[in-house]
Amino acid sequence: MADMLFPIELEGAGTCDVESLASYVYRVAYEHGIFVGELLRHINKQTSALTHLDTETQSVPAFLKPAEMVRNNRSSEAIQGALEKLTGLELSQSRLLFMTSDIGRSPNEVAPGFRWCPECMSEWQALGQQPFFKLIWHLSAITHCPSHRTELISTCAFCSCRQTGYIRKRAIGFCQQCGRHLGTRNPDKPAPEIARSWEMKGADVHQFFVDMAQQPFTAELEGGIWRSLRDLFDHYWGNGKELELYQAFPRDEWISLYHKQKPVSFSTARRLCYGLGIDLYTLISGNAINSTQVLSQKWLCELPAGFCERKSRQKRNHDAIQSKLRRYLDPNVRPRPMKEVAAELNVSVGYLEYRYPTAVSALVKRHQSMIAAQRQRTREKALNSALQYFTDSSYSGYPKSRKQAYLCLREETGLPKFLLKGAIGEVYSVLYSS
Repeated sequence: MADMLFPIELEGAGTCDVESLASYVYRVAYEHGIFVGELLRHINKQTSALTHLDTETQSVPAFLKPAEMVRNNRSSEAIQGALEKLTGLELSQSRLLFMTSDIGRSPNEVAPGFRWCPECMSEWQALGQQPFFKLIWHLSAITHCPSHRTELISTCAFCSCRQTGYIRKRAIGFCQQCGRHLGTRNPDKPAPEIARSWEMKGADVHQFFVDMAQQPFTAELEGGIWRSLRDLFDHYWGNGKELELYQAFPRDEWISLYHKQKPVSFSTARRLCYGLGIDLYTLISGNAINSTQVLSQKWLCELPAGFCERKSRQKRNHDAIQSKLRRYLDPNVRPRPMKEVAAELNVSVGYLEYRYPTAVSALVKRHQSMIAAQRQRTREKALNSALQYFTDSSYSGYPKSRKQAYLCLREETGLPKFLLKGAIGEVYSVLYSS
């Protein structure tokens, strides 16, 4: 039997800020007290024992760079599959699965090594959350943090360590060479560059990750980009508007893509979306023909007075809100619904989801666990009450029928009708089944 690994949860699962597979591998190695190379050799040995009869199984490599771990290749697939078998967790969100045979990658599409936002790292430390490297930070198109708009860095601000070494002496939130926290800014260096909100590079890629979090990329979406290209070309050609199509994208490139003479890289897909005015997920999923067309400037008219007034933007103290939000993560505090938390902090749920997605995910998970536990206790109460009715001597004078049991127990317990009926039927079938 294989030696299992600790079921360490994938951080940010189900959100656009999901942890990358490379970050997960490095974190699992540290939590088990071994180096990354030892972990890879161990999972290769254990999975080989489980799949010794499967000759097509790809072995886990003993060394792989972080950029290779997040790409969609056989080596990263082998690592993901091995970890899923040994932890019992689902890790498919941790790789760039959309970069399939349909959508290739340009040579510099995935950044080498790790990159991170010091402000995100600092916030996680303040909230007492587990730090990690997000999958979206591996894409070169993302140069600034979508939440804080500060430039991502790839080396320690004090010693220039790249954090890619397989020898893990410290937790993932600390520099492996000098030991300083990765969220600490060096006061001797210039202040970080903050991008303007209307000039955010890679905003389309961030929106793509948001859409994928809501509708994960599956095998059903493979080939979707070719459907989109064919449907768009046929639509414009059939309506005699091919010149508009060629203004958005060169004619020769369109024809080569239509006939699959040229592979579609991720950067090419982004250029197509920019020229046609559609989002990446719509194009890649094969639904481009159903998207709304870009408005023409010819349709615009001068707006009347009163329509161009700007509303004053509400300024919030993010540090104070973060400090208050941290209290709700205390295990001793009763979990609350996100609407109540947002109301008490005098902000919207959308604000909390945008600024603190991992904290919101943890709060939602805690509240859902509490609700599930309450429902389980209520169901157990219904089963115990039904069992006592049919077996306890205090109910010996009552007819042993399901209808009478419901009439009696509904008045005593006040439990919901369908829950109580189900519990009575379940107990009755066990006790009186032939």
